[in-house]
Amino acid sequence: MRKNQRAEIPYRLFSIGILLLWILLPLLWMFGTSLKRPAEQFLADVRLFPEHPAWDNYIKIWSAIPLAKYYLNSIMISLATVAICLVISVFASYALSKLPFPGRQAFGISALFTQLMPGVLFLLPIYIIMVMFQQKTGIQMTGTYKGVILTYSTFGIPFSLWMLRSYFDTIPNELAEAGRVDGCSRMQTFFHIILPLAAPGIAATAMYIFIVAWNEVLFATVLTNEGTRTFAIGLREFERQYTKDYGLLMAASMVVTVPIVILFFVFQRLIVSGLTGGGVKE
Repeated sequence: MRKNQRAEIPYRLFSIGILLLWILLPLLWMFGTSLKRPAEQFLADVRLFPEHPAWDNYIKIWSAIPLAKYYLNSIMISLATVAICLVISVFASYALSKLPFPGRQAFGISALFTQLMPGVLFLLPIYIIMVMFQQKTGIQMTGTYKGVILTYSTFGIPFSLWMLRSYFDTIPNELAEAGRVDGCSRMQTFFHIILPLAAPGIAATAMYIFIVAWNEVLFATVLTNEGTRTFAIGLREFERQYTKDYGLLMAASMVVTVPIVILFFVFQRLIVSGLTGGGVKE
């Protein structure tokens, strides 16, 4: 059996190498194009990386349009969305997983049902609701951070609820009972025993919500203005102005991937553990 496993190692490594090449080649091509000048982008002699990299492309993109402002807007909106989704869904998912109450199953199915509907169907109703709310209360919703954050949280909470519920299901009830026997209240048991064990699932959920909020374009197009525009919308504006200079466009595209890559490497173990742990119910 060990000989067979050793014989399979080269084939496994070869398969993994092909898969990595398939995944990383577009990213490497994007990075190589971001270092090219316009005259080098359409040469017959195709090269992955230019001989003389144009590093100044990464400087020009910040002066072309207010990308720095859009970048900060995206970070603030994404982090606020993650915070709201986690605060609500952590308590709600724990209740759905561990606490018996009337209508628990119906509530869980209703939350899941919201994920079956395409988001574009809610675009016009949400916009009309916000406009009517503005007219009735005088509180500005469109073109503000709170309008975008509220919209993103509306779609992020149901997914977070189901993802965290599946992870809480894997935590044995005996741990909470042991805490109660030792004199802990239900809230103390939750914060000191259950919540630390659920950290991988929470990290994976936070990562997903951040990525969705960071990359979202449809609702941001309608609900933001010049002051609250996100980086994804700024990238579209950048594309319209510099359609023939793919070096600048790819440089801006590389910059938009930086926060996601950093978050993944920082929380890699928690994310992998969270994504795999919630798939097994003990």
